[in-house]
Amino acid sequence: MSDQRIPVMQLIDGFATVEHSGGASQFGIQLARHLDRTYFAPFVCGLWQYGTLSEERWRAQLEQEGIGSAILIEKPTMIGADMLRAAALLHQLLERVRPLVINSHFERGDLLGLWSKLRSPLHPQIVRTMHTDQQWQTRPWLGRMLNLAAFPWLFDSEVAISRAVQVAMDRRIAARPNGRQAVLIYNGISSALLAPPLPARPGRARRPARPPRIAIIGRLEQQKGHRYFMQAGVKLLRRITDLQMWIVGCGSLKPDLEAYAAKLGIAHATQFLNQRDDVPEILGKIDLLVSSSLWEGFPTVILEAMAARVPVVATNVSGSRELVRNGETGLLVPAAQPEPLAAAMLWILENPSEAERLTVNAWHQVHAFTIERAAQAYDRLYCDILGV
Repeated sequence: MSDQRIPVMQLIDGFATVEHSGGASQFGIQLARHLDRTYFAPFVCGLWQYGTLSEERWRAQLEQEGIGSAILIEKPTMIGADMLRAAALLHQLLERVRPLVINSHFERGDLLGLWSKLRSPLHPQIVRTMHTDQQWQTRPWLGRMLNLAAFPWLFDSEVAISRAVQVAMDRRIAARPNGRQAVLIYNGISSALLAPPLPARPGRARRPARPPRIAIIGRLEQQKGHRYFMQAGVKLLRRITDLQMWIVGCGSLKPDLEAYAAKLGIAHATQFLNQRDDVPEILGKIDLLVSSSLWEGFPTVILEAMAARVPVVATNVSGSRELVRNGETGLLVPAAQPEPLAAAMLWILENPSEAERLTVNAWHQVHAFTIERAAQAYDRLYCDILGV
């Protein structure tokens, strides 16, 4: 590889994608891994250290692949103090890595990217990837101020990961007179996750002999709507008494959700599998993936289920509705309503032939949403803003 490659930094919340940081950080890491290495020298910078297994594995894998990485805040304190420290440490890191492009994938990374553009003598080009249209949940006033007025003027490019996010970004006050439009680049999964070519799995159109299994996979936070999934499970268990409900993930709501399962009387049927890094293996053991989210950016777990040819029931929220075409590639139901959710889940489980039809359609669709295609689009974007 030539020493003249363009240094590009991906700025993420952290490397603990399984336990803390989630899909946006994982995408930032995967993007670094899939950029064209003949033109770009990728680097990944995390804001916080979490000290988890997935963090350790990701950094070791990046090092093995010749991709540099760093963590700014190794001992978190107060958010204000951490941000001041992070700004100073990032300035030092930029002097060493000397990136010509910084791509942020989270809220506070956006602020650090802007600071870097103004403060660093390199004045790197800054790109903001917006992974949801519901950012700054804890400080909505700050999000409105930055999103509506400042960001369209200050970033060299902004990327929306779904059509819904793009529409929200293009409606901002500053975006309209400035003529700035967000670039639509869908997130994606590795093409290696795609199941073997169709036809395969000849027995999938029949209900398996074991008890049926449904799963929800994601962080245990309010966004994912786990309570509605569990309420729907109560209704389902009246018809399918041996149903197994898997809740995969970790998060601040775990104790509350465990107590809620006991309150609903479904603890015997509910398994909390904690954080897992073997999602493809889990998908191979279930009969239905449920996404009961109250909002979404572009949920890659749905893509993973489609790639594995697992039926999907999802709430009709932005992001999810761009992946699931109701009655064609899965089923969509209203958010925060357990009764239609339960009805859709029951229909999938009681109609295996129809469910198989949905998975076949979904499998063909998912080929358009790979990380390889997304990385090629970012390759072009970086070249455009750099004028090369």
